[in-house]
Amino acid sequence: MALPGIDFPGLGCGLAILRDGKILLCRRLKAPEAGHWSIVGGKVDHMERAQDAARREAEEESGLSIHSTRFLCISEQMIEADRQHWISLIYATEN
Repeated sequence: MALPGIDFPGLGCGLAILRDGKILLCRRLKAPEAGHWSIVGGKVDHMERAQDAARREAEEESGLSIHSTRFLCISEQMIEADRQHWISLIYATEN
């Protein structure tokens, strides 16, 4: 079985949660980039809209209720240490 991010570029998402000029960062527990600080996010599931995935991941990881989001940018990460390659759609929200 081929794995996204490892056997072919995976599709990810992220959500920058902003409040009072600050951004919420979480320490990653799993690869890629375990132990590093990042915005909340994760893998987009098959037939799931990236924007919905970003909201779902943010709610799961932060416990916050996310309402409106806006598209921010696209990020491409090639993480040599983990041998992973991801394309991520990044969104932002004011919370």
